[in-house]
Amino acid sequence: MDTKISQRMNRPVAEVDPEIADALREEGRRQGTGLELIPSENFVSEAVLEAMDGLARTVKIRARFARN
Repeated sequence: MDTKISQRMNRPVAEVDPEIADALREEGRRQGTGLELIPSENFVSEAVLEAMDGLARTVKIRARFARN
């Protein structure tokens, strides 16, 4: 491989795009120090179901919480 091309291909992201490198570092910090809770759609309260009336529901929710 051409030396010039090889040098370009082997540059670190901080050298190629410092803004992206900063964003990646920040995201790594965020993930390492925080806790994200993702709500499950498998178990929801009656109030949530009521609030969702008129909205598309997943098949899973409809089957699990079918109303009479």
